[in-house]
Amino acid sequence: MRRRLLVIGLGLTVSVVTWAAAASLSVTSATLAAGTQTVGGCTASVNISYTLTFASADYRVASATVSGITPAAACNGKTLSVTLRNSGNAAIGTGSLVAGSSGTETVTIAAQPLASDVTGVNVVFSG
Repeated sequence: MRRRLLVIGLGLTVSVVTWAAAASLSVTSATLAAGTQTVGGCTASVNISYTLTFASADYRVASATVSGITPAAACNGKTLSVTLRNSGNAAIGTGSLVAGSSGTETVTIAAQPLASDVTGVNVVFSG
């Protein structure tokens, strides 16, 4: 019985570590990741992290925090759009806002897709 509980506990620990690792993504023009990067915009790279909510027995993406926006002043006033994508590259959640000068922005994601369905992200500054 004790051995079985140890195996179950180890399995839960691995699951938690997997969820934590999947909730953060760095997208740059020099790396291959689940995202896209346009070279020549107002910033060279960004980091993405997600805020998850637990609803209806599932984890869902409520918002995406875009950080590492440098130089932040170059993106100030531009529209920041975040699109979450599934394995078929279909858009499953979107959000946008007008970027400020802090270098970090939190974008609310409409429709709050299942976290397990998110395999890619597009971040676009426009305007």
